[in-house]
Amino acid sequence: MYLKSPFPALPTLPEMNYYHAMFGRPDQVDWPDYTVQIEARTGRKRTFKQLRERIAWGATALGAKVEDGGLALSGGGDEIVALLGDNSLDFIDACLSLLAIATPFALISTYSTPFELVHGLKLTKATRVFVDAHLLKKLLVANREVHIPLDKIYILNGSATKGHKSLAQLIDGVRLRKIALEAVRPATKDTLAYLVMSSGTSGLPKAVMISHGNLLCSIYQGIILAQVADPFNPNRRPSELVALGALPMFHSYGLHSYVFRCTLVQATFVILPRWNTTEYLQAIPKYRATHLALIPSAVHQIVTHPDLRKTDLSSVTSIISGAAYLPKQLADKMTSLLSNGSEVSQGYGLSECVMSLPCTPSAPRVCTDRCA
Repeated sequence: MYLKSPFPALPTLPEMNYYHAMFGRPDQVDWPDYTVQIEARTGRKRTFKQLRERIAWGATALGAKVEDGGLALSGGGDEIVALLGDNSLDFIDACLSLLAIATPFALISTYSTPFELVHGLKLTKATRVFVDAHLLKKLLVANREVHIPLDKIYILNGSATKGHKSLAQLIDGVRLRKIALEAVRPATKDTLAYLVMSSGTSGLPKAVMISHGNLLCSIYQGIILAQVADPFNPNRRPSELVALGALPMFHSYGLHSYVFRCTLVQATFVILPRWNTTEYLQAIPKYRATHLALIPSAVHQIVTHPDLRKTDLSSVTSIISGAAYLPKQLADKMTSLLSNGSEVSQGYGLSECVMSLPCTPSAPRVCTDRCA
């Protein structure tokens, strides 16, 4: 029997670089220049226009000719750029700049053992690496087996070191030269956007290929869900949208939540380098966070932390838990800490499916059973 969905038909998937879905939408023309990102560790802030300008210069630094101060990345799959770093504005800059010039990147876990690091770099066939300064020594040890040329290893976040230019240094270089900005390069639905590591079902981690078309489907998923799920909730308190970003961006959950969907609506993303329960609880009232993306182990750490009793959670309107099943007792405990009308929900996803799979369109106040 053929079953027809009661929801609206999905839009036709356009053939374009995903960059345009982030920065070239008609609805963004009238947006005010709001604060889109705050880096908690440094206090750095950026507005939407500043982010867009930064990515334009980042794309130029990576794609321009060598004689103009660029890296001459040509796209087309000839090069794979590995990213090894904690959450930072520089990590976001690298992802989106590479996306704009249609040059795929590979996400490598900062928690990798030396063996895993070698495996990831070899499996993804990385030709260049951007690495946080504090992880450079670890990378250089692994590189003894991978043999990436030293002049193709750059600093992602942190100061440049001898023989290794930083992303910030590259961007400043092309800006000072005042060379013409690189145009956003075309991409089709099958153009490789990035590689992300997945455990699979057995053996060593696998590299999952995600295309620009996959990313467009993912963002449309969020838009359609928002349109049909709960367009108006009288119990939801009006407030600015402020999301805390502590989940790792080298994982699909954090990557999409804080990088690829950061311009879907006018929201501020507070970027924390790594998960630290004490710092996370301090950040909620400091930034008046409204949206928390968590995993079950993080929820458990929050509800059992001694600082919870002195933490003001009144600004929180929505919590979503993913990556694993959230037990009912944890969901109930978290819900009891929130103000009336706030939501705790959960979803299920796979890196192979870009991000989330099933979602409940009714957006209940609390999801106490498995959504999948």
